[in-house]
Amino acid sequence: MHWKDHGRIEYRTCSIMQDLRDIQNQQEWAGLKTILKMERERTVISTNQTTYETLYYISSRSMTAEQALFAIGSHWGIQNPLHYVLDVQFQEDNSRVRNGHADANLATIRKIALNMIKLNQDKESINVKRHKAAWDDSFRENIIKI
Repeated sequence: MHWKDHGRIEYRTCSIMQDLRDIQNQQEWAGLKTILKMERERTVISTNQTTYETLYYISSRSMTAEQALFAIGSHWGIQNPLHYVLDVQFQEDNSRVRNGHADANLATIRKIALNMIKLNQDKESINVKRHKAAWDDSFRENIIKI
């Protein structure tokens, strides 16, 4: 498959393995139907820099290579908006917390906060609701349902 978007050109190929008789310890892989290999070539148009990446996936569903490419693309279509909100609104990528499990704990708290804000039915943006919750005790209480 070929994509041209966001200032880059990307080619993806996918191969699948559905004959899994040679898998060792098959009892540990109950439900495994397909092993996928996706190779990606990505060129940034402005710099003409090309990178290559090989990704492996496992699935409990039998599928063709075309179905696998669509499923992988659909997954990232769902994930990318979540990461965008966490990075832009919560500035998650700028966090320098690195001690122990603190970074994972804060990431979990951010996702919980985002979900609580999304549950609020007001028409304001996530950013407005986030700031409003920071400054208005009653709004914050409503968001967290104290």
